[in-house]
Amino acid sequence: MWKIEWLFAEAKENHCLDRAKYRGRANVQIQASMIAMVHNLKRLVAKAA
Repeated sequence: MWKIEWLFAEAKENHCLDRAKYRGRANVQIQASMIAMVHNLKRLVAKAA
């Protein structure tokens, strides 16, 4: 359970997930999805290196 909280904290601090940049549910969903993709790609690159 603590690992999930760490992932959200990292997304909040490093990828500006603490505040939405755009208005509307669809735009916030796009922002959250993009942040999740970037976060997963960073983990894959770190694991491969």
